[in-house]
Amino acid sequence: MCGIAGIVHFHSRPLEEDLLSAMNHRQAHRGPDGEGIYREGNVGLAHRRLAIIDPQMGAQPFLSDDRRLALCYNGEVYNYREIRKELEPDASFRTQSDTEVVLRAYQKWGMECLQRFRGMFAFALYDARKGVLYLVRDRVGIKPLYYAFLKDRLAFASELSALIQLPWLPREVDPQAIVQFLRYGYVPTPATIYQGIYKLEPGHYLEVDIRGGRIRKEPYWDLRVHIRMPGELNFLEALNAKLDETIRIYLRSDVPFGCFLSGGVDSSLVAALMARHLEGSVQTFSIGFQEPGHSELPYAAEASRILGTDHHERIVSSQLAFDLLKKMVVHFGEPFADSSAVPTYYVSRETSGHVKMILSGDGGDELFAGYDSYPITLRDFFDPHYQARRGLFQALARLIPSGRIKRGAMDFRQKHQSQRELFSDEQLHQLLQPEITIAPRPKVEIQSSGDPLDPVTLFQAEDFKTYLVDDVLTKVDRMSMANSLEVRVPLLDHQVVEMAFSLPLPLRIRQDPFTRAVETKVLLKSSAARFFPRAYLSRPKHGFGIPIIEWCKGPLMPFLKETLLDRQNLIFDWVRPQAVKRTWSDLLQGDGSAASRLWGLLMLDLWIREVHQG
Repeated sequence: MCGIAGIVHFHSRPLEEDLLSAMNHRQAHRGPDGEGIYREGNVGLAHRRLAIIDPQMGAQPFLSDDRRLALCYNGEVYNYREIRKELEPDASFRTQSDTEVVLRAYQKWGMECLQRFRGMFAFALYDARKGVLYLVRDRVGIKPLYYAFLKDRLAFASELSALIQLPWLPREVDPQAIVQFLRYGYVPTPATIYQGIYKLEPGHYLEVDIRGGRIRKEPYWDLRVHIRMPGELNFLEALNAKLDETIRIYLRSDVPFGCFLSGGVDSSLVAALMARHLEGSVQTFSIGFQEPGHSELPYAAEASRILGTDHHERIVSSQLAFDLLKKMVVHFGEPFADSSAVPTYYVSRETSGHVKMILSGDGGDELFAGYDSYPITLRDFFDPHYQARRGLFQALARLIPSGRIKRGAMDFRQKHQSQRELFSDEQLHQLLQPEITIAPRPKVEIQSSGDPLDPVTLFQAEDFKTYLVDDVLTKVDRMSMANSLEVRVPLLDHQVVEMAFSLPLPLRIRQDPFTRAVETKVLLKSSAARFFPRAYLSRPKHGFGIPIIEWCKGPLMPFLKETLLDRQNLIFDWVRPQAVKRTWSDLLQGDGSAASRLWGLLMLDLWIREVHQG
């Protein structure tokens, strides 16, 4: 995996090579194996390389034979061998890298080449003959790409912390980004914490006219939900075949690799499929905690025993978390409140000491309905008394301000959103300074064919386009790249995604009509049953977060108290001190959910001190 950056001056100003170098240096962790800078007229590209395929010959920026095309590429196109065979009758290749395949595919098909790529990528491709720079992000948003467009120049980078190295780029905090961060624990795409700096949306590219100073954003892929009818095909057979084929091409690498193994269904199935396609034992890596009830290490060890993997474990303590916090906020470049970034960093660090590339099971919860909010939605959806019961709770809520009653009065969406929120809208009104307007939630457009979507499928699609991109994939990319480790996510291959969003609801999640018990990931568990006993696959879902309540009420409490209750803290430009103090009291009085809110406020504080003012 790699880091890319670049600058375009639209009025023929000399390019600042020292700034390109500074941006490149800031992303050195993304590519410790090499660096390169390209300058041509008013266009400059910079690249840091983590060499995975053709380590000797795949240096970048990669130039065409006539030097009229320059490619700065971060990612992997896993079907590059198949595409290369199509191109070989008309092209002469000088490397074995997928980078060259991307460039030559553009030479033959133009931007239609994107339709042929299976993989994760963010790249900049400069076509000097056309006077156009293309900035591209993969369909799902696995790889990041930030950009800023001013009237006389454009800049881009893989990480926000590299982009803000530019002294001419304004660093004005967007108040609505603060609102959305406190709502979700991340700043939703396409916004960033800074006004005028954006994340390129998944499945889009920018076309930059470097002569006229104009940019145009184009979509080339979007999730489309198309539910097939039961009996239309053998879904299990089709899923097994697609997963086998996907894992096979995702294992293409010229360096040692392994697999994250949490002990859950998703990572266990990916590890099992790896073992099927490899000779010798697979190296697997797990993380755990000292606190009882928060560690999945026994389940990961059981999966390793069944598969015969070469297994590695690491324990994360509260002290390790404390040591990481300042470094972590710098890598994210903007406030980010998912506490599971801590174990993700440490499992990546442990893994990078053994291999340079790893497979992960991320995406299974969104694709196959694994999150805890989905069973709640399903039970309500099929409950004939749901509306009457909700009406009763709504009436009671006017008289009794109970949290349980308020929850009973919620509709499907409100209950689902409550599982995704750091602060609810009601809490935001109490928390934020009065001059800050609370904007509506960003609207998520979902394309579908056929009948209106049931609420579970709708929420899956929304989570796929929001929470997955801005939380899960952001966390995995930054924490793995901080350790120069490439993470591949085969369940998020776009062909697997399209298949998952064609499955009838009962093949993703179903309820026993007599016991009302709900089974999630139905078809995925059936696929995994080829390798694991049903008892292993049917245990309750276990999250990957830190023991946040225990740590906030224990070893991290002095630091939290010293930081968040200091009336000179700069977070009070945005939030009210009395509201923070009230959240602190909630934690001490036994409200476990207050720990996540305090963690979010701490991440905002650290971002202000270590990044914004750093």
